[in-house]
Amino acid sequence: MRPAPARPPGPFPYGEAAHDTTAFRILGPVRAQRGTRPVPLPGGKQRTLLAALLARSGASLPASALVPYILSGGGPEHPEAAVYTYVARLRGALARHADCPGLISTTPGGYRAELDADRLDLSAFRALVRRARRGADRGDLRGAASDLRDALALWTGPAADGLGSAAFRRGVAEPLEEEAVRALDGYLEVMGALGEGGDARAEARAMAAVHRGRGGLGRRLAEVVG
Repeated sequence: MRPAPARPPGPFPYGEAAHDTTAFRILGPVRAQRGTRPVPLPGGKQRTLLAALLARSGASLPASALVPYILSGGGPEHPEAAVYTYVARLRGALARHADCPGLISTTPGGYRAELDADRLDLSAFRALVRRARRGADRGDLRGAASDLRDALALWTGPAADGLGSAAFRRGVAEPLEEEAVRALDGYLEVMGALGEGGDARAEARAMAAVHRGRGGLGRRLAEVVG
């Protein structure tokens, strides 16, 4: 018996974000939407910068930590000044297209993305995983399975798919994908405990077809369906 879908906190995971707010996705291609309407985002280094900040939403990142994510090779003579320039351009683009003029704030020595939890798919994913763990601890395995299933459904590809340097992949994308792998393994364990391992493998096979062995989650799915 397949677990009934659980409603995660906030409307964002189901693409029904309020029409007057912009929600962001980084668990796959980096994108934004306002209600059901896509919001244009800048590409290249500005989009990589946005993904790095959203991946640590609510935390301050020093400019020096952002340098290797958006600059490669020799880089400019003053790389942190270059980061400031990219931040300024990104802020302008977000203010024009996403109506988020205050999304990125300046902190002592760095920058921080300020975003409500229900406007970021990563925050929704983590909230569902936490709720699943609490449910499993209480013995509510069916609720835990449902929450983990919803959490995994938020992943549409490798984190920040197609963006960034090797440093960005190592420092930002791969740690996020490790969280997804742990959620998948937890889901398989809970479904096995429910006696529904066959259903879990069928769902993993469907997810594997979407991910096609790409990213940490895609590779783990390929192992599962073998």
